[in-house]
Amino acid sequence: MTERDIEHWPQETSVARNPTRFVALIALIAVAAPIVPRHAGLTDEDFSLARLERVQLRIDPFPGSLVDTGLDTEPVRTLWTRRLRAAGIRVVSDTDVPAVHLKVVGGLDDAVPEGVALSVTVELMQKVHVDRLDESLIVPTYTFVLAALETMEKAPVTADIMMQQQITRFVRKMEKANTTAR
Repeated sequence: MTERDIEHWPQETSVARNPTRFVALIALIAVAAPIVPRHAGLTDEDFSLARLERVQLRIDPFPGSLVDTGLDTEPVRTLWTRRLRAAGIRVVSDTDVPAVHLKVVGGLDDAVPEGVALSVTVELMQKVHVDRLDESLIVPTYTFVLAALETMEKAPVTADIMMQQQITRFVRKMEKANTTAR
């Protein structure tokens, strides 16, 4: 670039003053539009949490090794129901509504005698249409997994904290999806 080019660069390269560049910019926007997320800042998985009004709450039975340490599903069900209601979601027994599904898994390993591996998974199960199959299926549209390795003594407290983190994260993601929803 010469000094003259540098001096006149903004005026000569302005899209508004150069019809060829203007057309190229419009074409670029048209091509790039499908790449831009439909729901700014949200994955489709997170957006699937938008506009939830009623859900079924499913909590799988906890593994015996965790139940033996005092972990119980009922206080968790009470907490999650309260948190969902506070977020404006009614917990119902209907099977035709999306289901919030909580799974807690604990694993023991002889190689780590005092250790337990914990996994706390939350999913939103709901009916979706799969075009390729031309069928409606009930599948998880949102899934988040937390995992930890803990001593058997601390496992119930850690699992409880993880379940609280899961419901907090779920509600926050849902609220964000609702504010982003069209």
